[in-house]
Amino acid sequence: MKILCENVSKSFRTKRVLENISFQSQENCVAILGANSAGKSTLLKIFATILKPDNGSIEIDQIDVIKKPAKIRQMLSFVPENPSLLKELSPVDNIKHFACLRKLSVDPKQIMEKFSIPFTNNPVRNLSKGIQQRLMLAISLMAKPKLLILDEPTDGLDRESKQLFWKMLIKMKDEGTTILLSTHDEEEVLAVASYLIILDKGKVLFAGQVQNLPVGKFYAVQVEGTFPQNHILSNLNGKTVVLAKDEELPELVNQYKILNVKSIGLREIVELKNKHLL
Repeated sequence: MKILCENVSKSFRTKRVLENISFQSQENCVAILGANSAGKSTLLKIFATILKPDNGSIEIDQIDVIKKPAKIRQMLSFVPENPSLLKELSPVDNIKHFACLRKLSVDPKQIMEKFSIPFTNNPVRNLSKGIQQRLMLAISLMAKPKLLILDEPTDGLDRESKQLFWKMLIKMKDEGTTILLSTHDEEEVLAVASYLIILDKGKVLFAGQVQNLPVGKFYAVQVEGTFPQNHILSNLNGKTVVLAKDEELPELVNQYKILNVKSIGLREIVELKNKHLL
């Protein structure tokens, strides 16, 4: 599925939330990474036709999202950060209810087995967030959408639930569903995404294929004294911060007095790459 986003901006009153967002992708999983208030949810809601941008354009498979929202809605399902389920009903009754609304004929048992949802008569409100997220995902996929939009799908989940959710997403994209998701979890990006957009205060910091990012773990290592090698990040008051790869750490520990070690995340890696330090 081809996605084309050009110069999309959005403000709420006097606050600029998105500013000239542009990217294009034909990858099967696009992740939008950013801190809270970076504009991730707003951009997803524009893609899902819930919000309209102040200016700019979005096309999905050459269909104009702003001008033809009804046509786009037939192609997509949107899963918000907080699952919009009927909390007093059981998982089976939720599946039946949403299937009826969409005039779909489904087998709740088959759906629940596929998404590892336990068979229970308990109301959804008594189930864990991980199960609620899987149930919402199952319901969203009943109509077999071409595009699945997920807003912070694993926020608040434990590690085991996250990994199960990631496996489901990988299977879905392998089966042909295009996934557009927002996250602040860098591990999630590396686990499922093939194209990455990093937002910072409503602007694009990076847009490109995940495979183009430097591979491996990097660290900012503060050592005492001077450091004769390249990739010095800073040097202040006799304390030098250097960029080191995972395999370089043992040698640094043997040769220098290490004051501090900090793991470098994707956003910092992109910034270092833009400064030609990586």
